[in-house]
Amino acid sequence: MPLYTFICPKCKKTFDHNCSIKEYSGKAKHEECGTISEQREYQNIGVMVDIGPRTVGSLAEKNMKGKSEDELDALWRKQNDYRLEGIDKLTKKRQK
Repeated sequence: MPLYTFICPKCKKTFDHNCSIKEYSGKAKHEECGTISEQREYQNIGVMVDIGPRTVGSLAEKNMKGKSEDELDALWRKQNDYRLEGIDKLTKKRQK
């Protein structure tokens, strides 16, 4: 059953209201002072989702699955060319 947190407009205290989603009306009575509140307090919550490992290697491995040998070869060449371009740029900067 959900727990809804409200802010009392009269005394400014927060209080919890426990009811089912069907019963929820958007209003709750603060038991301490008897005031009806429509002002909810929203809090950040964390949600854990299992998406597996998050390392660069595991992502690369996942992306490589299902690719043909030609596609893998093209990706390897592209990566190697990119790496060599970076090395060339560094070499040129050092020579200046």
